[in-house]
Amino acid sequence: MSMPCANQVCVNPVAPEAHLRVNARFGLCRTCRNKLTYNCVPTTGFVPSDALRVLAKKLRDHIKPTQSEVKDTIRYARGSRHREGAWESRPTYSHNVVHAHSPRPPMSRRLPHLLAGRRKAPTDLSVLAAYAHYWIAKHHLGLGHRSALFLAGATFFGRRALARPVGQRREYRGRVVNNTYHLNFGEVCALGRHALRAAEKLGANRSHGEWVTVQYLQGVEAGRFHRPIVVQPNAGITTSAGDHPLDHWLSRRMPHAPQYQRRIRRASGSMHRGGEYPHVLDLLPSERPNPSQLRHDLSKIRTVAPPSTGWLF
Repeated sequence: MSMPCANQVCVNPVAPEAHLRVNARFGLCRTCRNKLTYNCVPTTGFVPSDALRVLAKKLRDHIKPTQSEVKDTIRYARGSRHREGAWESRPTYSHNVVHAHSPRPPMSRRLPHLLAGRRKAPTDLSVLAAYAHYWIAKHHLGLGHRSALFLAGATFFGRRALARPVGQRREYRGRVVNNTYHLNFGEVCALGRHALRAAEKLGANRSHGEWVTVQYLQGVEAGRFHRPIVVQPNAGITTSAGDHPLDHWLSRRMPHAPQYQRRIRRASGSMHRGGEYPHVLDLLPSERPNPSQLRHDLSKIRTVAPPSTGWLF
């Protein structure tokens, strides 16, 4: 019997992965896996970023790293191009390295340039937030290693495209006018793998991954955290360079929540341009209201009580 897709709103079975190594598995069906790998749509579902920030602080207090461990972690997370100093004085990423495609440079050469494309300097909390997201994705969301790496890399980097230091102008090469480089799936996974290695320098291990998963589930049960965000298989991605990699367009057709159709949902779970938190979007299919009943309620004639005529007599 085939297992269901890890996407909680997908009805397709998991793509055959028994022949793959454990580190090469996704835990998704073919449709969700293709949307993730080719279009970077987070069909995996994910944990809201607000909860990850709180969990990162709790995990740091639980691990209690020394100042030297924190310093070594930050130096490693910065990459080999700019270990120390003001982040705004870092060198910009090389156009010839990140845009090259024939032949494409190995990831060991491209990764330092990708790390220099962060808007802000990495911290120990950003590393621990990526570490927490990875293990919650594996333990609670039921994802494979590759899908969990993507979530960790997206949490660590926080941008869809590389950023230049303030004051650095873009390069103009021939007909190339806008050379902002958007990350693909493999590069986001490489950033996630780098964040996990940085977390090991803080003393994080597998037992801490289980601990942070329990903390998140207890927080959801107590109402302190929102439940994991569910992403429809037919969702889309945003295209702005500064958007979070987990930001996405909602589907055009959502019978259980038509008021949210074709709107942008952020990595925090909230909607673009404000509004109440959309709890109805994260309900499982068995928990959603009946669409036919919703249509009936919307089509009913809204009647009001007639005004009182007692004052006439």
